[in-house]
Amino acid sequence: MVHMAKSASNRAILSAIAEPSITSSSDCDQSMTPDPKLPHTFPRRVLLCVVGLTPQVVTETLWVLAVQSEPPFVPTELVIVTTREGAERIELMLRKGKRMLDALAADYPGRGLEGLAQRTTVHVVCDPSGSPLSDIATLEANTALADLLFDVVRNLTADPASAVHLSIAGGRKTMGFLAGYALSLVGRPQDRLSHVLVDPAFEQHPEFFYPPPEPKVLLSQSKDQRPISTDRAGIVLAEIPFVRLREGVPDRLLKGQASFADTVAALQEQFHPPELIIDLAQQKVQAHGRHVPCAPIELAFWAWLAERRKTLGDAAAVDKTNPAAFTRFFELYEQIAGYEPRKRTEQAVRADPKNNWLSERITRHNKLVARALGPAARHYGIEASGKRPRTRWQLATPPEAIRLVGLP
Repeated sequence: MVHMAKSASNRAILSAIAEPSITSSSDCDQSMTPDPKLPHTFPRRVLLCVVGLTPQVVTETLWVLAVQSEPPFVPTELVIVTTREGAERIELMLRKGKRMLDALAADYPGRGLEGLAQRTTVHVVCDPSGSPLSDIATLEANTALADLLFDVVRNLTADPASAVHLSIAGGRKTMGFLAGYALSLVGRPQDRLSHVLVDPAFEQHPEFFYPPPEPKVLLSQSKDQRPISTDRAGIVLAEIPFVRLREGVPDRLLKGQASFADTVAALQEQFHPPELIIDLAQQKVQAHGRHVPCAPIELAFWAWLAERRKTLGDAAAVDKTNPAAFTRFFELYEQIAGYEPRKRTEQAVRADPKNNWLSERITRHNKLVARALGPAARHYGIEASGKRPRTRWQLATPPEAIRLVGLP
């Protein structure tokens, strides 16, 4: 049975059906600690495939992973991303009708493939109205496909107990490229990317799904329809190295509902040169091209450190033993918030001989920029130098990247 589901962002998917299980008859030893270098040691093992009109790539990939590989990677669940017609073929050829997933399990018993058809989820790319697409032939369809693939890959990789093996062998070139790109954005050390290579005589043959234990004779697709034996079918799984960029993706995008394009843009921001603009008159801060909301005291503190960095360069650092340096901060805070807030803050600082106020304010600043800017925050945080009790702090932003507006 297939049912329709719609996400909050109005992207729709067709999903099949059974609740995916994370256990199988060939699960790894539960006492074994998962090792990212050994994906088969993870308790949840997902084979993710992009499929066009040839569902055979699914069983061919499964055969190599679960039967031929040593050690085997036996999926505890199967996830497929496809088009409307691809979903129909998967139902008729893999899950029902020919039931080739069950046939593979029966031909190779004890491999842990039993019941995989019931642990399969099929996602169908849809247009903004929720109608399943039969092809990826427009800009809108490509955007929907990219967002769906990113959602699927992001959700699967959010589980620390999972290892994802992504096969890009099926579907249009666009599907494979976008799937691999999505895995590059959020993939972890235990995740893998591959492409199954099949002997041309058997590739896309309607009767060939995997080499059975007992060879069968098929008629080739060539004009002479020459007989070919399945024991001559060469199948190779080519693992594809990929760059893992997950550590550079902001948490808000890993945990939220950001689009594929938004995630790429956010990651790209990290490669931009730093730029900090503080406008005291407008009470605004722009860092790395992004507006950063600040409370008045946060704005004054940032402006104070930025002014020191721009005018003093490497001599801008402050420490707890130099209370005179705080006078300028109090002046800037008064300009923003008024005399009374300045007076209360100044009294609190003067009454704190250990100046813990400075340490707390530095911690709050670094949390603020980390939350707003993600990995790019390293250009705008406050850095420490020296050892206690002579620790000193200064803004990490280079002086030439700082622009100050409206400072008295």
